[in-house]
Amino acid sequence: MVLWGFQQLGNPVLLAIPLFVLAGTIMSESGIATSFLRFVNAFIGHVRGGLGFVAAVSCAIIGAISGSGLTGIAAIGPH
Repeated sequence: MVLWGFQQLGNPVLLAIPLFVLAGTIMSESGIATSFLRFVNAFIGHVRGGLGFVAAVSCAIIGAISGSGLTGIAAIGPH
């Protein structure tokens, strides 16, 4: 059982999760996420409740680009 646990640490599927979070953190720290938020805000920010729409659409688009919703949350989430 213990050997199985150590073998799972090298599993590429489980290794992808922290790498997606790392990608989101890099996007957040480099300013790409902020630029993307401003871009989406220009289109739908004027709508009532626009801040929620901007956050949801931005996370959805970043998640679609990267293939993981976790990346969008890591990039757009609180700083």
